[in-house]
Parts: sequence; structure tokens; C-alpha cells
Amino acid sequence: MENITTLNKKLSYIWIDKIEYFIVLPIGFYKITDITAYIQYIMGVNNYTMTNTESGSITYFIDIVISNTLYSIDILNYPVPTSVPAGFTSSMTFPIFAKNPILKVHSCMNDILGYDIDFQTDAASEIKTYNSTKAPNVLPDNSAIIVCDQVQNQFSNLGILYAISNSVSIGSLIINKPSHPIYSNLKTGFYNRLTFRILSSKTYKPMEILDPEINLIFSIKENSKNSY
Repeated sequence: MENITTLNKKLSYIWIDKIEYFIVLPIGFYKITDITAYIQYIMGVNNYTMTNTESGSITYFIDIVISNTLYSIDILNYPVPTSVPAGFTSSMTFPIFAKNPILKVHSCMNDILGYDIDFQTDAASEIKTYNSTKAPNVLPDNSAIIVCDQVQNQFSNLGILYAISNSVSIGSLIINKPSHPIYSNLKTGFYNRLTFRILSSKTYKPMEILDPEINLIFSIKENSKNSY
């Protein structure tokens, strides 16, 4: 289940020269550390980093971290110094005055990180930390629903049979088995086939399934009224 889609794959940052650079994440499943790594990868491609000559560690001026205590996704901004510090090397142009780059959280990505629409940091000249203004929603589609079009469900006209939660990490096998069979009545009529669909629990639209290896087991039985 992808959490980065065509709707929420964009961020951008404004460098100290006031040029805005757009970051477009490839569609996929991302943890916050993955989003941070991609942002910093793009900054590295643009040579907006400093490298410690002794340890080889790289200094980035934008970081995104998880705060378990505050239930927040924190954005950390660091000022770009006026010259390369001793013990570091860098090919970028330094400013006359120390200044922070600006990170812009575009529409829809703001829900993932827990910020208001089009939130952006400011161009301060000191280390600044920004906390989520609302609960982060890193996995918007955290479950899928199994639907049979011919099933009669008194609580939904979709014919919902079952919900599957995504409780494993990416690349792991999802095994979901109810403790006992769950039966629903079929709509009155004659059928030569049944149609099953996998829908998003949030949008009720068909989900794009990346893994073709899916096995679903269904059971049909006669009820007490002699109908199927």
C-alpha cells in the first residue's frame, strides 16, 4: 500500500540564494526516514552540503525527525555559515550573513508530516525546530476492504466482507486470517459468478496492487432458508 502517490509526492526548498528547488519523490511506500533521506539526497546532488574531512560525515541544513514524546514530525533547520568551518570541505557558495534554507511542505504532503497546507519554515539565522501542528498521517491507507458486489450488507451498499490491516513492514508477507468464518447473505437472484474487489478503506476506490502473488480463500454455504 503506497503512502506516497501522485497526489502528495512534492516538497521544495528555497536555498539561501532564493532559488526554489522542487523535490519529487518516486511513488512508493516511505517511512519518515526514507523521506528525509531523499530530501538530503537531492541536496547532496545540488552540492548544498558540507563534509567532515576527518570522519567523512555529511552535514545537511534540513532534517526531519520523529518525536515520539510529542507525537510529532519535527523539521530542523540549520543556518548556512558565512564560510566553510575548519575541518570541513564544501563546493557551495557561502552567504554574507548566516541564513537558514526554507523547506516548503506542499499540499497533501502536509498530511503525511502533520502540518498545515503549504506550511514553510522561515529564513532565520539560527537552529530552529518546527513541530507538527496536527497528528501526522504517515500511512493514509492503512487497511484495505474486501468487497463482493453480490453481497447484501445492511450497513453498507458496497457489500463489504472483510477488512485487512497492513500490520507488517514493506516486503513482508501479509497473512490475515479471521478467528472464525464470517458469512454474509447474498442478494436475492441467480448468479453464475461472484465479483470481488479490493478497495481503499479511505476512498473506497480500487487499490493498485503491486504484488501479483495474492491468495484469497472464500467459503459459500447454504443458510437455514435454503438460499445461497
